[in-house]
Amino acid sequence: AIFILGQIEHSLGRVAEAIQQYRLVEDRFADARQSIAALLQKTIGLPELTTIRPGKPAEVPLDYRNLTTCEVKVYRIDLAKFALVRRGLGDIAQVNLAGIQPLHEATVKLEDGRDYRARTHTLPLAAKDEGAYLVVCRGDQHFTSGLVLITPLELEVQHDAASGEVRTAVKDVLTDQCVFDAQVKVIGSAMRQFVTGATDRRGVFVAQGISHSPTVIAQV
Repeated sequence: AIFILGQIEHSLGRVAEAIQQYRLVEDRFADARQSIAALLQKTIGLPELTTIRPGKPAEVPLDYRNLTTCEVKVYRIDLAKFALVRRGLGDIAQVNLAGIQPLHEATVKLEDGRDYRARTHTLPLAAKDEGAYLVVCRGDQHFTSGLVLITPLELEVQHDAASGEVRTAVKDVLTDQCVFDAQVKVIGSAMRQFVTGATDRRGVFVAQGISHSPTVIAQV
């Protein structure tokens, strides 16, 4: 009866009351223990990539659950150099930041730690200049990170896996114009070297011999 009462409270959204009832019978019902663990679980997360146009507020959505505060650090990084060293962007969150001074750091107050559901908080980043930024957040012992690009550039990438051709079109969304002479680097997930070139008058660069999933970086 107590277990069913906990389920009723849970279904009505009275989570604190549901946990109280579940606690009384958690040693007898596995579902009660699992429900408590699920409701009290702490999580934190950032989008893997956020693109912001120049002049717009530099901010990212932070998803969290059952956390009271979050430590935020923002680092300016050289995206092209990082990609050349790592041969891609797949492990950008693993970059070693020891000894590097963050551009911005702050402690952000969230809720009271008893949300019992996923919530979202908008994080201002205090970043204005165009470029790439790595955002690292910690809530209790939970970490998350995400890449933020402040750029007017937009890429349209078409990959023909059969021929190994990657066609990239670079556009400036602020002027709605194709970008001539943009430096483009393309690498496939199974490759060790980038294919590098510049866009033509149409803002297009075509890379050949790209195997598997491509990563494309454009810089002006």
